[in-house]
Amino acid sequence: MKKLKSGISFFLSACIMIAILCPITAANGADVNTTASVSQLAARHYEGQTILTWNEIPEVAAAVPDTMTPQQVKELRASFNYISYRIYRSTSPITSVTGLSPIKTVNTLTGWDDEFYGRENSNVTSRNCPRFVVEKDTNNVAAAPVSANTAVSAYNPVSAGTAYYAVTVVRNGVEETLIDSGNTVMINETVGQGIPILQKVETQTDYFYTNGISTHYYYTRWESPPNSNVQGMPQDYKVIVPQSYRQGTPAPVYMSFHGWSSSMHSISAWWPYRLGLFLGGRPCACRVPDLQELLSGSLWSA
Repeated sequence: MKKLKSGISFFLSACIMIAILCPITAANGADVNTTASVSQLAARHYEGQTILTWNEIPEVAAAVPDTMTPQQVKELRASFNYISYRIYRSTSPITSVTGLSPIKTVNTLTGWDDEFYGRENSNVTSRNCPRFVVEKDTNNVAAAPVSANTAVSAYNPVSAGTAYYAVTVVRNGVEETLIDSGNTVMINETVGQGIPILQKVETQTDYFYTNGISTHYYYTRWESPPNSNVQGMPQDYKVIVPQSYRQGTPAPVYMSFHGWSSSMHSISAWWPYRLGLFLGGRPCACRVPDLQELLSGSLWSA
């Protein structure tokens, strides 16, 4: 009898776990669940750009560790290539996605900046992959990055006003169309390119071929047309301010946007930015923010 009870208990526990990780759908793909798998959808808007965040669906979140290398992020994302998210936008509250077309479709693990170190170099397989910061800084102090199981996507609307967003999940080509309060959000929007968001600030002493203390600012902006050929492509930028810089005094700006296998980190070591400011970025097909945009006037005075 004890073995029977133990077996029943194990069976019920397994059923509960399967129900949590594998949402139920009917044979025709219709939703049977009463709660959407996508949850905690939130929005913030900065000068023409809306940045959305939501929790990865349970089966993805359960597989995501707190730390990964960029290569591990890419490999884990590839293992979930049968899962994607559809993002919808409307000027009216979204209670159903019937009749709507998604404005974007994104993969999993978009909260991880897996190209921070560039591509095809040793850092990709040895360094911890950073996660994006999506909130504005406070007096040049970066906000906290998103959690390991948070997805991120950005969109630049073509018209201002109140907008409504919804995010659904697609598994093996079948969309879960259930809409509830967890996967819908409202936001007031303007038109613009958005702002570079400060990711972190570091100080370096005698950095490579320079003497003294230099301050390194790391930014991300999700570039969109006409600056990029796709909506919401994350682009990283690095600004180095030498110890000799004095606000209000004109100084040269050295700019470098590296090739495929290099990175904004390695290329910055070879420039004489001790004579002025350095601006570097990762490979991109986009217009680069000017220094005024990056530093928001707090350090730079042309």
